Amino acid sequence: SQLQLNPEQALLLEVLMLYPDASTKVRTHTQLLQRAMHLHELAQALSSNLARAWIWEAMQLIQINLQLHSAALHSTAMAAEMFELCGRAQDAISLRVSRCLVMIHCEMYREVLEMSGSLLEHREQLDPMALVNLLRSTASAYYFLGNDTEGTEARSAWINSLQLHKECLQVAQQAHIDKFILISHTNIAILCASLGLREE
Repeated sequence: SQLQLNPEQALLLEVLMLYPDASTKVRTHTQLLQRAMHLHELAQALSSNLARAWIWEAMQLIQINLQLHSAALHSTAMAAEMFELCGRAQDAISLRVSRCLVMIHCEMYREVLEMSGSLLEHREQLDPMALVNLLRSTASAYYFLGNDTEGTEARSAWINSLQLHKECLQVAQQAHIDKFILISHTNIAILCASLGLREE
């Protein structure tokens, strides 16, 4: 912020301050959303797709904190689209992983399975954190679908969920992501109990 910045660089600096906890200024999430919309107008005027991508991504995080999940879905899709226009394929994929997590909150379980299936075909492009989040959201989709059914259909969905949580645990252990090691163990225990796998 002490450098001589051109207009786009100055805008990008302002955009980074939108991200939750990035700014030392005390602001409410509603104020951050209003600021984001104003900055988006500036980004459009400067034809900065990168600024627009970051704004949509930041808006998604703010909207999730406000539990505005439908709005967050839209922001995530727009961010992914902007990142693709910038040639930042890795960022676009990460946003699609985030979209799966948001869709769980919207109870779009079958849509999660459809999107995650296509993303898991390119799992080599995902970093460990993105892969863990994708496996978690896919497992959650199977779990909730199982809750909505009965008998062998429910059991089949829970078994799929269990296998995904075990894979998630393996990835988290290899990458030393302690938080998701703990969460995976908890989910595995719940599913084993639900399936009557007492020994496990």
